[in-house]
Order: sequence, then C-alpha cells, then structure tokens
Amino acid sequence: DVVFQVTNLCNLSCVYCCYGDLYDNTGKDTLHNTMDFQKAQKVIDYLVEKWNSNSNLSHNGNVMIGFYGGEPLVNFSLIKQIVEYTQTLRLENNATFLYTMTTNSILLDKYMDFLVKYDFSLLLSLDGNEIHNSLRIDKSGKASFRKVFENIKSLQKMYPDYFERKVRFNSVLNRYSSVKDIQKFIFEEFGKTTGIEAITYSGIKPDK
Repeated sequence: DVVFQVTNLCNLSCVYCCYGDLYDNTGKDTLHNTMDFQKAQKVIDYLVEKWNSNSNLSHNGNVMIGFYGGEPLVNFSLIKQIVEYTQTLRLENNATFLYTMTTNSILLDKYMDFLVKYDFSLLLSLDGNEIHNSLRIDKSGKASFRKVFENIKSLQKMYPDYFERKVRFNSVLNRYSSVKDIQKFIFEEFGKTTGIEAITYSGIKPDK
C-alpha cells in the first residue's frame, strides 16, 4: 500500500492544525509544496514491478492507494491522473487497486461523482455540530460547518449505498464539545460513529 501526500496546501485554517499558529513546526516552509504526476508515476511504476514479483509477501492482496494533504482535493488533478493511470495497469493474481482519502469535505460537492465512480473509502473530518466544529475555520476566519455539512448530506442523499459502505468520520475533541455530544450528533445525522482524537500537546509554543 502507498499514500501520496499530494499537496501541503489547505483551504481551511483550523485553529488546532499542526501547521497553525499554536505550534512550532519546522515544516511550515513546505506549505506551498504540491506533488506532480511525474514523481507519482515513478513511484507507482517501481512499486507495480515489486507487487508483481515473487518478493511480494502479500501476493494475493489488493493494493490500496491513499491520498492525503493538506487537503488532497485541492490537488484533484493529480488524484485524477493517478487513479486513471493505475486503472491502465495490470496486477498479478487478479489483484486490483483500491483508493482511500481523508478530506475536510469543502470540495466534496465538486468531486463526489468521481470519488463514487472509483469507490473511494472516505474519512471525513467533522468535529460534530456547528458549535463543536467552531475551530475548523476558513482562510478568512469564517466557520466551515455549513458548507461541509451540506456537502456531506448531499453525498448521503445522492449515493446512499455508497455512503453506508464507504464513508467514515473523524472528529477532534475540543473545549466546545464532549465525546457523548459528538457521537450523538454524528449518529443522529449520518447513522455513523466517529473516531475521536484529542488536540495534540506536542510542539505547542510556550506562549500558547
């Protein structure tokens, strides 16, 4: 399996982001980096040769291609190129390529048809209701909840079977929420449970 960090760019400025003002992070100088297809293709070609060789210890398994960011859908053109390219490749023993992605759902309305077509497994970042989600803001400081919520609801309505099979949630616990309230909201709205993470204390600036 392989995960491509297709971009470091993001269309949100979440308060608790590890690249945000709370943290000392030496990776901030790479925030405008994006991967190009030539680099991704070299990796894929190399790995396909290994996956199709006798040195592959998981010889009968499918291959999972993951996409991560930043916000990966900001670089959708590369995701599309990688998916379409892997669809032209042959894996031994009838193995197939599977796809997975973590997304903040801001661009989900633009690209959901493609994601459903290729049966992506989606991990959607949503911290709960509008109050719980207060720390997930856009570049102008405005709340992202309504756009994200509408996009997820649209996906659920348009592709209910896919949504049931392929969509999972992840939430960050913060001062506006509780585990019980987050789980209650996600289950009542989407019929799902959610993974819950704590805000990391590692690398926080001393004055924060």
